[in-house]
Amino acid sequence: MTLWVCRAGSSGEYENYFLEKGIIAITWSKVNEDLLVCDTKEKLKAALSRIYPDEPQAIPNYAGQLFPFLHTMKVGEQVLLPSKIKPGTIYLGTIQGDCIFRPNESPYSHVRKVEWETKVLYRKDLDADILNTLGAYLTIYSIDSNKEKRILSKVSSRKATSSAHKESEEDSNPFSNLENDALEQIREKIIQKFKGYDMQRVIASIFKAKGYETYVSKGSDKGIDVLASNGPLGFGGTKICIQVKTEDNVVGQPVLTELIGTMNNVGADYGLLVSWSGFASSIEFDKRDRFFKVKFWDHNDIVREFLENYDQLEDWIKAKVPLKKIWVPEVMDDPSE
Repeated sequence: MTLWVCRAGSSGEYENYFLEKGIIAITWSKVNEDLLVCDTKEKLKAALSRIYPDEPQAIPNYAGQLFPFLHTMKVGEQVLLPSKIKPGTIYLGTIQGDCIFRPNESPYSHVRKVEWETKVLYRKDLDADILNTLGAYLTIYSIDSNKEKRILSKVSSRKATSSAHKESEEDSNPFSNLENDALEQIREKIIQKFKGYDMQRVIASIFKAKGYETYVSKGSDKGIDVLASNGPLGFGGTKICIQVKTEDNVVGQPVLTELIGTMNNVGADYGLLVSWSGFASSIEFDKRDRFFKVKFWDHNDIVREFLENYDQLEDWIKAKVPLKKIWVPEVMDDPSE
């Protein structure tokens, strides 16, 4: 038995879907063909060479990650999902089925059913060497048996099952994790420092940096959190109604319906629904159908906008999350991006 790590996208963009649907998946956008037919690593490398013709040096790395997902993982083995939405949290699940191929369902074309436990792990409770392993610049990999025992002892009193099987989970490039580690810490700082009303003020400050006049609600205000307009003094121009949610739960249809009603009440041209924890899968069709009227920001968008506009944000925000720029060597992109 082996303990696995499977990431839900480089920024956790597939995390809610994994947890909601009870799955793990290969979310590499270019992988659309059935790779289950590749029953050896050599066949898999040949298929990946067709998919990634400009990345010959990366093919062994990619095959080393995908082959275990396709053929090596076993029913009953456990998997860790380090959360990007809830920094410091690691979900634990048990694999319930073999890998299946679902054509035309990119980026969830290769999936395994997983039963997620109610118990979770916390990074603060884990040893430094385990944290270094969990920070490996890989999407899918296994944990060695010694670390597996120590990890599972945190969530269960039963003895962890060891395994002689071990995949390479460390990246040889010492700089490969710096950017991911920095973003992880920034995400954690943002959600720690800005909840509820303070997050509304952060979103308003981002829009001020973009040249908008803003109004921030200070309490129950008919569903209004932030109003923004790029007209002079807020008159005319593009009028945007913004609703901001920082709760742990994903946002669904009722909140979107409330936002649309508020847009109509205040005469807004457009709406923006901001949810740190992301959105229920049932809202995906609304994203498409309301593309020209409503936009959706999750934690990835908040962090991106926060960093892109950081220099122009209000001083009290920068005081709570002080940042400085550094230069590091560029590393190869993760194919799941």
